[in-house]
Amino acid sequence: MPDPDPSMPAAGPPTGIAVPIRIPPRLAAIRRRQGRLDESLAHLDRALRLRPGHPSARLNRASALEGLGRTAEARREYESLLRDQPPGSDLAARARQGLERLGPAR
Repeated sequence: MPDPDPSMPAAGPPTGIAVPIRIPPRLAAIRRRQGRLDESLAHLDRALRLRPGHPSARLNRASALEGLGRTAEARREYESLLRDQPPGSDLAARARQGLERLGPAR
């Protein structure tokens, strides 16, 4: 049997074992760098199930949706994040940049 691919995550912990919030976003970043945006999105969705509303996960989720061409969903996520963040924050600025990249709503 071939050795497992070290770039692939393990099957996951048994049911009932807590997964630290930092794990899914890190896996999402790895998948994004590999161009595997669909897998990145799945890890970000998991992070948001573990910690609903997590601002960085929401921003990265919007970016993954944008990269997948799911612009309506990306726009909603960017707009929601922008409403929830202090106006001068880095996350608000990055959400605004995402909206600018998407252009005017159709």
